[in-house]
Amino acid sequence: MWLINTTTLELEFFVNPEKASYAILSHTWGDKEVLFQEFQNPDKKNSKYGFTKIVRTCEIARQQGLRYAWVDTCCIDKSSSAELSEAINSMFAWYKNSAVCLAHLEDLPSDVFFEQGLARCRWLSRGWTLQELIAPQHVEFYDQTWTKRATKLDSTKLLAKATGVNERVLADCAHLAHLPVAQRMSWVSRRQTTRAEDIAYCILGMFDIHMPLIYGEGDKAFMRLQEEIAKQTCDLSLFAWTAPPPEPSSDPHNYRGIFAKSPGEFVDCHQMRSRNRIVPHKEFTITNRGLRIEATLIKLFEASPDDLVLNLGVSYRVSGEWSIDSGNGWIGIYVRKSIHGYVRVWSHRLYVSGEHDRMRCPKTMLHICKNIGRYDMELLQRQYARAIQILGLPADINIAQAQPSDLWDIQKGLFLDPGSGLNTYFVLTVSANEYHTAFRAVLACSTMGFPTCVMWSEQDQGWDQVCLFLSQAEEVTDYVCVDYLLRDFVPKEKWNVTAATCDFIDRRIGYHITLEARLSRAIVEGSDGFSVELSKRLRDVLRGNESNAR
Repeated sequence: MWLINTTTLELEFFVNPEKASYAILSHTWGDKEVLFQEFQNPDKKNSKYGFTKIVRTCEIARQQGLRYAWVDTCCIDKSSSAELSEAINSMFAWYKNSAVCLAHLEDLPSDVFFEQGLARCRWLSRGWTLQELIAPQHVEFYDQTWTKRATKLDSTKLLAKATGVNERVLADCAHLAHLPVAQRMSWVSRRQTTRAEDIAYCILGMFDIHMPLIYGEGDKAFMRLQEEIAKQTCDLSLFAWTAPPPEPSSDPHNYRGIFAKSPGEFVDCHQMRSRNRIVPHKEFTITNRGLRIEATLIKLFEASPDDLVLNLGVSYRVSGEWSIDSGNGWIGIYVRKSIHGYVRVWSHRLYVSGEHDRMRCPKTMLHICKNIGRYDMELLQRQYARAIQILGLPADINIAQAQPSDLWDIQKGLFLDPGSGLNTYFVLTVSANEYHTAFRAVLACSTMGFPTCVMWSEQDQGWDQVCLFLSQAEEVTDYVCVDYLLRDFVPKEKWNVTAATCDFIDRRIGYHITLEARLSRAIVEGSDGFSVELSKRLRDVLRGNESNAR
């Protein structure tokens, strides 16, 4: 760490400078700042306007008995990527360990009251100055004439109102760790940086994150920051952002992945509070598929029956109508099954629970995509084009298994189309009752090439081979299993059929049960998909009676 000797105005290098042994400057950059290399050249540094700030900083530090000062313009060798990376990753700690931070408001006139002029200062709009306000215990504010106007500790209410930062954090940055991630993100949501990457880098210390700097990656820096935060916290409020409303000409579903595109999408999160006394923070991981979390989704009934909500464990309020001890008032995001796993839907709004009708779904493992690109969006908009939906499943027929499971939407009872049709199969169980024995059947359907529907019962010839093939095909050949089934287990004259039957004879009581499946074109979620209807016929072999069940 390079520090300026406040007496000689020379740079000196320290590996571990003594805590509270230096003053540190917080300011907004201008066009004529003195850089590291220029500071070594007296002619160059004396000719620049920025040198005045360095001199005044050293004067004030010296008057306060401090031998050293740090100024970001000249104390970082930005030609060294290693030194720049170390400085940015350590900067929060450097400000925190300073004896005093001198905040220079160069656009605050000397004849304007601090309380009135602060809100108009550029210092409040810059990304880097946020941590420079939060990290140090002692901050002194100086106007454009370098007259001291206020301190942080004396102005916490004013600063909290102007910046949105929690008053407790202004008093002691140790409180940062106890606040939801979303609330901390909201503090930088209206701030700007010159480089796109810096909007992520300038808040590393607020989340106790260290990560490599990659200038040139643009908005991906903020994506990386979110991934790093997700590795170190169980705080689901990281996902409590809201996207801009969709354009009238775009998809109204507003599909998105799990991560925000910028801190600006956390702008409405400044009043979020944790509800972890009611909903414990859940363990989750970020994988190559996105967010992986075992959770109980909530199904809603007051709006679309397709709406599913993931509870994020935070609330907008801690008192009043709903307290954190109430079962209502929690915030969630809308999610929907897709060909990519789960995605956010209606991402321009959050769900706030109230006295609505809702139910808990069975606990499941969710994979929610990191991000949704343009090509992914096109696939999402076509994912029902050749979808296969089960309609009117009889009460005594249950789906024991549906493959490929990644495309099976259990809430809607349908397989999603990955883009060019799909091959699927079901393992069905026909439940036992007081009259006949339970049995199993396999139904395989395809909408690739030509619609096809085939069935086997456990009494059919080749049943064991079919089951063996399907068990081996689950992970590798889900999408072509019907093609192989047709080739290896079905006579060619039965290809390209949209109705199939299988039989089971209950020899104990003499019943012959025929299970029938019919694959038909149908409208599925507004698209031209397919439906499968199952029916069952019972025939008493001994008496010759027959009955139908759907």
